[in-house]
This record gives sequence, C-alpha cells and structure tokens, in this order.
Amino acid sequence: GMTLGAFVFALIVFLFRMPTLTWQIFLIGFIGGLLWAIGQFGQFNSMKYLGVSIASPLSAGSQLVIGGLLGVFAFHEWTKQIQFILGFIAMACLVVGLYFSAKRDPENAVVEEERNYTKGLT
Repeated sequence: GMTLGAFVFALIVFLFRMPTLTWQIFLIGFIGGLLWAIGQFGQFNSMKYLGVSIASPLSAGSQLVIGGLLGVFAFHEWTKQIQFILGFIAMACLVVGLYFSAKRDPENAVVEEERNYTKGLT
C-alpha cells in the first residue's frame, strides 16, 4: 500500500511538473526506489519477528539518529562546538526515548509471543 501510494503520488507530480527525464536521472531514481522497496520489505518482515510495538520505534528512532549522524559526519552540517554539544544531547534523548517507547511494561504484559530479535534486527 505504501509503495503504491508513493507511485501514484509521483505519477501525479510527474504529470503536472513534466520534469526532464534523462536515462541517468531515471537510473538513479530506479536504484533509489529499489533500495527503498528493499528497506520497506525488510521493515515489514521485522514486524513479524519483533512485533509492531518494538519494530516501529526502532525503525523511526534509528532513521532519526543515523540520519543526524550522517549529516554530521558525511556532510559536516555541525561546525561549532555548541552544535556538537546540543546535537549529541538531542541524540542521547532520542536513544532514551527510543528505548522507553519499545520497552514492555511488566505489570501489564500480555502473554509474550515468540520473538526472534536476531532475525528482526537484521
């Protein structure tokens, strides 16, 4: 459903904007879409092994943390010391929030279904 929705949206934008489409642009877009589809497939499969309440926060949190770190180290978006200090404090808050949003409450736990963390995380 998500892939079909993205395709329909892209098709509508394409029809209204009519961008120039060279074979290089098409190839890069195709490779990007293929990688996105593989990532979506892996994310949905991880929900079978971890459950939605664990897989979704892990996915969203890791995207925020890894995206932020990529911006810092690959694109040098932080240049001042205060940016590093506040940025890493924000990253730490993200990781703590990620942990608590995926943690199960032992008092209200339902019967624990079989989880395979190794398959789910990979």
